[in-house]
Amino acid sequence: INNADIFAEGALKILNELKIDTLVFGTERNNLDDFYTIVNAKKHKDYDKLVKKYLDLGYSYPTSCSKSLEFLSKIKIDTPNDILATSYINTIINNNYNIKPYGIKRTNDYHCKDITNISIASMLTKDYGIKSGSTDTDNWIVGFNEKVTTLIWIGYDDNKILSNNDFKYSKKIWATAMENYLKDKDVKWYDIPSNVVGVIVDPISGNLATEESPHKKILYYIKGTEPNYTNQVFAEYNEPNINVEKKD
Repeated sequence: INNADIFAEGALKILNELKIDTLVFGTERNNLDDFYTIVNAKKHKDYDKLVKKYLDLGYSYPTSCSKSLEFLSKIKIDTPNDILATSYINTIINNNYNIKPYGIKRTNDYHCKDITNISIASMLTKDYGIKSGSTDTDNWIVGFNEKVTTLIWIGYDDNKILSNNDFKYSKKIWATAMENYLKDKDVKWYDIPSNVVGVIVDPISGNLATEESPHKKILYYIKGTEPNYTNQVFAEYNEPNINVEKKD
């Protein structure tokens, strides 16, 4: 969830500067009201304390966030697309962006076995940033490095359902095109800009991590905006009206 929030914040900032007025995204559910309910639950006074409680019981940070939101909203959000949709709406509201969100219900499982089982790692000799996705009727892959960005889309003009065999093409076409284009080129990966600094933080509070912090993560900031202090933000949550199940 933390990564989804960071991605949504950055993406929506760029899109708002481009003055878009509509954001369309895929979801596992077809009811945007559920996402608004989740966003409101995230602002509940008990949310952060519940997350801390679940973490203390041994759950991972994303699971602790999901369980806390489910507890407060009575709605379960645990798939990647729905988590990202929640982050999109949360970012739009928090920043008062004039952007209208629309969700499109996915028609297949988030993890498509026919896509994820096709490995192109053995075909690649350079460093790339890569993202892929699929529905029942199409699949795509986009990737880049400092020299080139390439996107491959596979689908039928009449929206015909793809066969198992169809799913293998986009990744292999992309890998072949990229490797052939870059075959004789010297390609370097990106250096971190001099005005960007990586800091080890506590992903719950956003403050500097300490030796006692149970969870630590490197996050990157424009120099001068990084956190420079630690504090104990979350007190132990023991109010009698809230009980959370212990992890087996």
